Amino acid sequence: MEDKDMKGGRIVEPEVVRDEAYRKAYSEGALWDKCGGALKAIGKEGLRCALLLYYVLKRPDLPATARAVIVGSLGYFILPVDVIPDFVPFAGFMDDMGILAAGLSTVSAYVDENVKARAAAKLSQWLGC
Repeated sequence: MEDKDMKGGRIVEPEVVRDEAYRKAYSEGALWDKCGGALKAIGKEGLRCALLLYYVLKRPDLPATARAVIVGSLGYFILPVDVIPDFVPFAGFMDDMGILAAGLSTVSAYVDENVKARAAAKLSQWLGC
């Protein structure tokens, strides 16, 4: 049985992460700025999803295709210009959350206990919980 995110043993990127603009938008500094500014809109779980992607990206054994999925997903989250602009009340971050979730689902095989612990520690540092 073939995983919905795999085709012929290869990870299939969500369509949106193939856009070069999103890949160019990604940087660590931009991600931290966006996470701080979007906390109320995306909530704890949204922030957790972004952090999991970030720490998976730090794995040295991560294949290039998975790296591209993560950079595209985080780049989409960072860029303010997307399908539903972030300033739109209630719905502005819904597309961002969908892309983050799709990206995380695609690379979930690389989310190990170390990644989870690092994301939880950063979340605890930021939120005090």
